[in-house]
Amino acid sequence: MNELHVPGVSVALIAGRQVVWSKSFGVADVRNSTPVTGGTLFEACSMSKPVFAYLVMKLVELGKLDLDRPLAHYMPEEDPPTQKEKELITARMVLSHTAGFPEWRKGYEERQGPLPVKFTPGLRFSYSGEGIFYLQRVVEHITGEPLEVYAQRTLLGPLGLRQMSYVWTPELEPGLASGHDAGGGFLQKTRYLHANAAYSLYTTAEDYAAFLAEIMKPDRSAAHSLSRQSMEAMLGHQVAVNAQDPIERPGSARGLAVYRGLGWSVNTSAAGDIVHHSGANSSGFRCFSQISPGRGSGIVIMTNSKSGGELWTRLISQVGDL
Repeated sequence: MNELHVPGVSVALIAGRQVVWSKSFGVADVRNSTPVTGGTLFEACSMSKPVFAYLVMKLVELGKLDLDRPLAHYMPEEDPPTQKEKELITARMVLSHTAGFPEWRKGYEERQGPLPVKFTPGLRFSYSGEGIFYLQRVVEHITGEPLEVYAQRTLLGPLGLRQMSYVWTPELEPGLASGHDAGGGFLQKTRYLHANAAYSLYTTAEDYAAFLAEIMKPDRSAAHSLSRQSMEAMLGHQVAVNAQDPIERPGSARGLAVYRGLGWSVNTSAAGDIVHHSGANSSGFRCFSQISPGRGSGIVIMTNSKSGGELWTRLISQVGDL
């Protein structure tokens, strides 16, 4: 933390498919030296996507959404579409990042300006937050509820994750960390008033670890739980990502190949699949999480600095899959 100028870090560990340890370090805001605690909320950044993927898979289980039916049948991205390719895009393509959308449209906020399809949907991997946001709008259309309301009612509430939210609320403000630049200087403190499934989730490390533990629980009988079949589809190999190298890990956890699941990245290894997702917001947060479903282990690392990516990379290169 000192070397990389990371003001605050929170870590939670999973073993035996349950959260067994957590510890916080440093400060949540360099302006007032507020210490990071287990209750400090960080921006989950792109780690918002796996939580959303879980919610989507539940809709699939309930028969309200078909992974392979074009999303335009539920709600078109634009009407009329400027490209016929948009009528081919499915939820499976969006969650595996093969829809053909760019990461974000140029020069505009979401929902404004042109959103082009760069290649034939389903052809190859290309990471896209826009695709996730489009699928979010479809989910909200199907459920008749804003994403935050639906998430709290069907997953976050039942799991008791009281410090996880896709939107800022006054109740969360006292525990919210501020973002910092790569030199450790104050950058900003956000208030996301509108949910974006691609990046706006606020959470503590402990709550996010509890969500990961839920994924690995053998008992799938709760109303909010996904079936084993849905879990296997979500964490399985949907598309090979040959242009990316596995994350550096030691020993039997050393990555062999990279795949994309539905909302997740997957590294194969001699010890089994390691499912993970990182996150980086321009507001000054970097985070990482991973689970080894076969071992029932996992880790969550939350930081409030743009240099936090180097911190979690170094940690994972040492601890592997725990």
